[in-house]
Amino acid sequence: MDNLDSIKYKRGQRVRILVGLEEGKIATGTIRILNDPKEDPGHQIGVELDEPVRYGHSLEGELPREVVDPKTHVTVGRGWWTLPQYIEPL
Repeated sequence: MDNLDSIKYKRGQRVRILVGLEEGKIATGTIRILNDPKEDPGHQIGVELDEPVRYGHSLEGELPREVVDPKTHVTVGRGWWTLPQYIEPL
């Protein structure tokens, strides 16, 4: 929807995700989706990560489908939903 008046981020912008990933990992990536926080407060910013992570996904079909690790049965993908307070520009 790309209507985020209160957020300073733009599609295509490179960012660092500071929290939310397992074990305190920090990831970098590119913003692909911006949703209106009033309409979808939990999925405000969709980031395509540089590297796949456990529990990553396809950003609701915007990225290639996530895969399931055959050993752990956990999804691994390059998409991550986050909130503006949990990222910073690169």
